[in-house]
Amino acid sequence: ASDYEYGRKAVEAVREIISPDFEVLDIGAGPGTLAIPLAEKVRKVTVVEPSKEMIKYLMKDAEEEGVKNIEVIDKNWQEVSDSDISRGFDIVACSHLLWQFKDVDEQLKRMEAASRKYCCVVHPAGSRDTIIKHLWTEIIGREYRGELDPDLDDLLFVMLRQRGILVNVKVIDYTARISVEQEEGHIESLLERYTEITPTQRKNIGKCLLEKARDGIYERKSNAAVVWWQTLS
Repeated sequence: ASDYEYGRKAVEAVREIISPDFEVLDIGAGPGTLAIPLAEKVRKVTVVEPSKEMIKYLMKDAEEEGVKNIEVIDKNWQEVSDSDISRGFDIVACSHLLWQFKDVDEQLKRMEAASRKYCCVVHPAGSRDTIIKHLWTEIIGREYRGELDPDLDDLLFVMLRQRGILVNVKVIDYTARISVEQEEGHIESLLERYTEITPTQRKNIGKCLLEKARDGIYERKSNAAVVWWQTLS
């Protein structure tokens, strides 16, 4: 709905390291949010994506955009053999993925081992949408103090700096346009870390979103940190 605004801005943030002859690995590609804008700038993009449903949408989206240089590895990133991808790509990237792993630094090292030039991580940054802060106070019953704010961008910087790696960081702003039902699920998943959501509270979350939505679509203003670094030889 946003013409890949998130992905296009992320790609623009690293334009200085992108070359038309590059081969890129996109880990956890989803429906092509980052992969499709990348594919328009480089020779080839290989994506790692285990969900058949996501792959279906990715290839459909790529066809609609006229993109024909995407290759799919239909596996979970943890199932991909390091020896098969060692030094195989000019850029190894992932977007909104590393939070799923307990061993984040180990995954960063795996990314570096697959790259012959650069690594790039795109991750939410800054504070949460104001509606989440409002619902936090209403449901949790205390003032919001940043409990749900993204923090992995800070941790990435520390982890890499401890290994002597200097990173480049650019922050992008973008608008996510999603259905009320999707945003309701997203907010519930955040709040459920701290309390059980009752049916009444769930109804109130939906009502609050509908009041701010247009034609069933909710717009969320967000920020993301685009972090990239040169791999050590």
